[in-house]
Amino acid sequence: MNYSDSRELLQLRPYFSIKHHVNGRIRIVFSAGLLEKVPRAETGQLRELMNGIQGVREVRLNLPARSVVVHYDPTRIPPRVLADLIEGDERAAVQALQTLTTPSASSNSRSKQG
Repeated sequence: MNYSDSRELLQLRPYFSIKHHVNGRIRIVFSAGLLEKVPRAETGQLRELMNGIQGVREVRLNLPARSVVVHYDPTRIPPRVLADLIEGDERAAVQALQTLTTPSASSNSRSKQG
């Protein structure tokens, strides 16, 4: 996933809020307005966009409950980054998005060692 594709997430931020967050798992709820902006037929694309982030293990979308549960590897994605992406100010969200969409130095060094 490249940075320009994921900018859609920034545009959708006003519809999301964090319901519950522990290391490795975050439950995000969204307003009904999101379903007006993103037709139900396209919600699978949102899931694919999130699944494309390195370190995301699973994304479960529950439309009737208007929630998304994301299981992620907290050693690859610092929990604060997800919180900033969803509920941080605009600057923090952009930085979080860059962090999520740029291969980490630790991942690069591990692949060079292996």
